Amino acid sequence: MALVCVPIRERTAGGMVRAARAARRRGADLVELRLDYLARCGPKDIESLAERLRSVPAVATLRPEREGGRYRGGERPRLDLLERAIRCGFEHVDLELSIGRRELCRLTGLARRRGVRAIVSHHDFRRTPPVAGIVQRLRQCVRAGGLAKAAFTVLRPGDCARILGAARRARGRAPGAIVVGMGPAGTITRTLSPFLGAAFVYAGLDRRRLTAPGQPDIGALMEYWKVAGGPGRVGASTGLYGILGHPLGHSLSPALQNAAFRGLGLDAAYLPFDVPPRALADTLGALRAAGLRGANVTIPHKTAVMELLDSLDGAAAGVGAVNTIVRSNGRLCGYNTDVAGFVGALEGRGVVLRGARALVVGAGGAARAAVHGLLMRGAAVTVVNRHRRRAEGLAGRLGGTGITVANLRDIGELAGRSDILVNCTPVGMRGFPAESPVPPRSLHRGMAVLDMVYNPVRTPLLGAARRRGALGIPGVEMFLGQAEESFRLWTGKRFPDAAARAVLCNSRFSTSRH
Repeated sequence: MALVCVPIRERTAGGMVRAARAARRRGADLVELRLDYLARCGPKDIESLAERLRSVPAVATLRPEREGGRYRGGERPRLDLLERAIRCGFEHVDLELSIGRRELCRLTGLARRRGVRAIVSHHDFRRTPPVAGIVQRLRQCVRAGGLAKAAFTVLRPGDCARILGAARRARGRAPGAIVVGMGPAGTITRTLSPFLGAAFVYAGLDRRRLTAPGQPDIGALMEYWKVAGGPGRVGASTGLYGILGHPLGHSLSPALQNAAFRGLGLDAAYLPFDVPPRALADTLGALRAAGLRGANVTIPHKTAVMELLDSLDGAAAGVGAVNTIVRSNGRLCGYNTDVAGFVGALEGRGVVLRGARALVVGAGGAARAAVHGLLMRGAAVTVVNRHRRRAEGLAGRLGGTGITVANLRDIGELAGRSDILVNCTPVGMRGFPAESPVPPRSLHRGMAVLDMVYNPVRTPLLGAARRRGALGIPGVEMFLGQAEESFRLWTGKRFPDAAARAVLCNSRFSTSRH
């Protein structure tokens, strides 16, 4: 299970001690003391630091300039200082692969005899080599007698997938290996490293004291991992699941799915991945390389993700949108559980769909699922959207009889003649206009109104429906239905009802549709 390590870069020993203790208070399992940042670093200074930090697990690091550090002295004096750090009793010492095999074997041998864990590290500030080259470096680190650690600069799409793929391939021969991508685009390699068996996850003390581009600060790391129980409960055997969307906000899906995993005692974790559209292909490639077992997909990726998958289930192909990804035999298959969740939310309230007249507002991925479900159950559907051409594209894709497209200006009249109204737009969602997407006076007794927005749970549209005597169905009912079906596809198990109730009672609802 991965430990959280905070690198400390201070110019004085006193500053290092204070920062190290602060890191421990904020949740760090250990700290990395960057001795090369000290204004004065001699044998006595190292001994003093070791003595003052006896209660703080620490990695002693003295990085030379060629490895991105600040140490400017000769190599022989540097090796003598590293030897002193080993003899002083630090729990770990970081030794660069570039030291050379002979000196590395001497120092790692000394560390082993003194009960100190040696880390043998390699940094490439120019590029990310092919998978075979990364694996070779990791094996060299292991042969030198230490825990392998390698960092590579991420420059182009595919680099993160190569790094994660290499880490996964090397797990058997380099247990605990820490392999990360440097640069803002490499952040995902740090997020996913615990799933690949990494011994440490590195995080800065705060946003001002990050030690590498793309590195999170410990506060952000802890907040990110909180819903999954922290990186300390994740290891190489843990199943990787998540949600891809943008923006995600504080999505309810991680809390819900992680509660279900824990409720059934499954070794799995579900994380949020906020992915801008331009990064979707690269992110999915990285997740695939890391061994992704399943994911949810939300706006704006439900359609774009289809061409990145290996196959599509019938419902996903029919709807033209994917909200669930399942890994099977090494292949990623796209499903659409929104349809089941949508139909279940209506029929669970006793709404008869066959022969009903339904008005769907919106033309995105959620609207596609709603229209598909309604047509499948024999309802007649009218679609309105701010951009009529998009609504016509939806109707053309789903095809068949029973679907028409109307102008948005006629929405009031259309709603007045409908038995079912479905809002598939973000209107009424927290952060969007707090209003109803249809004129409230057009709602009427006997109508069923399903609002896919669930933050807030009681939207302006549902409030208007209640006042007009219509049946209001909150979006959370559809959300739960599709989440339960996703969970079944991933695990073959029934979603634990107690987990869902606990999350819904204790959580503030998300600004996301998932």
